[in-house]
Amino acid sequence: MSQDPRLKPFHHLQTPYKTFHDNTTNTPQEIQTDILIPKTIPNPKPLPIIVYFHGGGLICGSSLHPDWFPTYLLELAQTTPAILLAPNYRLLPEATIHEVFSDVLDFWDWVHAPAASVAALLAAVPAPQNASDRLAVDVARVLVAGGSAGGYLGLCLALRVPEQIRGVVVGYPAFLGVASSAVASAAAAAAAAAAAAAEGAGSSSNRRPVRTSTTPPDRLDLMNAAMRTGRMAELFARGVDPAAHDPDRTLRYPMERLDEPAPRVPRGGIVILHGREDEVVSVEDSVRFVGKARKVLGAGKVVVVVREGGHGFDTPVKLGEGWLGESLRGVVGGWLEIGRLSI
Repeated sequence: MSQDPRLKPFHHLQTPYKTFHDNTTNTPQEIQTDILIPKTIPNPKPLPIIVYFHGGGLICGSSLHPDWFPTYLLELAQTTPAILLAPNYRLLPEATIHEVFSDVLDFWDWVHAPAASVAALLAAVPAPQNASDRLAVDVARVLVAGGSAGGYLGLCLALRVPEQIRGVVVGYPAFLGVASSAVASAAAAAAAAAAAAAEGAGSSSNRRPVRTSTTPPDRLDLMNAAMRTGRMAELFARGVDPAAHDPDRTLRYPMERLDEPAPRVPRGGIVILHGREDEVVSVEDSVRFVGKARKVLGAGKVVVVVREGGHGFDTPVKLGEGWLGESLRGVVGGWLEIGRLSI
């Protein structure tokens, strides 16, 4: 991503937000987040934040992979101006879905930590011209974004902590159609198969070292195979005990989250962008989710914008394109607390 010309208007930092112990290598491993800070900041007041979760089916991808990173988000960060955070996270199948969400929640805690977080890193960034104050961040104004699997993670996080997020814009969020009942069935079948294998041949582990990022096309075929053959429920089931109480179950299943008492969304609402010809994630999943959300939350809180195009259709779209600006007006206005917004 360092060669991507779209990054020239930004200072680019990278730092670990978490260290975990990889049992397969018996070593600690860091998980990085990229930080983009606009070089031109007309008024150095505390800057709002954009958080972007990358896609890749939870199996591949990395935080700033240029072919998958939406142009309009970079433009939004530059023109607002805002600080953009793009974290990596542990990837399936070596990691479990519990570990993926552990990373997402730990990253969120890191963003809000009073020390050793984003605010502390800004000391390394040159102060804007004619500015006496150092840069600061406003953690009360956060816009969460993501594409595909990253859209799913962003949506799940927003439903988990709606009071800490001002708005959400996600593209073609994956796994909205994955139900906990299907995962429980897959987990039970996997547990039975593992028990039979252990009884016949002794238990063994063939786990490979955990990955926290890949550069496509590395593992892209694995991701496509899992997504297109409906095997994601099996990957979600790894490490899940179907008989155990799971207090965080609805964190991973947005459809079920809407069934909880008094569900909430960020004040600026949620916008889902989806291509009508999406060949990886069915547009019907997004339409179905929004339909249920509208019944539970009321019209206007969660919307879906369906456009011509396939998976990743929004990546090259510029912020000034009419349909996109109109679609984002409410959610960006809620993020920045602007009554009338011109995009």
